[in-house]
Amino acid sequence: MSFLWLIYSVFAEQLGALEPTARLPLSSDGDISVVIKREIEKEVAIQLEIPREDVSVEYLGLGGARKCNDADHVSVSIPVSEDFRGSVLVFVTAEMEGQICGQWNLQTRMEIWQEVSVASESISIGEDIVTSPKKIRREQLRFSAATDLESKIARVPIKKGEVILNSQIREKPDQVRGTRVVVVYKNGNLEIRTEGHLMADAMVGDEVKVSSQMTSSVLHGILKMDGNVYIEGKK
Repeated sequence: MSFLWLIYSVFAEQLGALEPTARLPLSSDGDISVVIKREIEKEVAIQLEIPREDVSVEYLGLGGARKCNDADHVSVSIPVSEDFRGSVLVFVTAEMEGQICGQWNLQTRMEIWQEVSVASESISIGEDIVTSPKKIRREQLRFSAATDLESKIARVPIKKGEVILNSQIREKPDQVRGTRVVVVYKNGNLEIRTEGHLMADAMVGDEVKVSSQMTSSVLHGILKMDGNVYIEGKK
């Protein structure tokens, strides 16, 4: 009899181990709004690729949530078209023991801080971009702030302290207007060289115009890596 009881006990223990463990409520103080705020802030930080501490929900606009205070799962969704300026639309679903206990479309207001680059001195057209980092509220940014400033120069004058925008910068040219270049004309075994000045900024591979005083004309060719401009003759 004792042997049968032992078998039963072992079997019962194993059966109990297979039973699902009940999920605990997410909120320790019985307020689901705290959990929803936390999940929204986390999702915004992920989408904007910024530190979690730079996001804070100022206004949640949540109503009728008491029935979900014991919710054990909260999911948050934000439209991909959201620019996170002004009110932010957020879809929230709360579940309790596998059943939906609440769904909300929230028009939230958030404080979102973003690190940007500002001009550390006044920058003239064509000059290199000199910056320092600064954090500002995202809603203060009306246009897209520049993030890649390597090998960039100013397209327009930029005042000291201004946020550097993508519209204010351009790629630094490989050669600038007025640069003296050698123009090489090749046609079979024939090669002729002359000098001139670039008539505009250019990148390697660009078709360029060269003002040649020797020939009193404008020459057209391709700017190559060696800094020369090449003109290929007809084959």
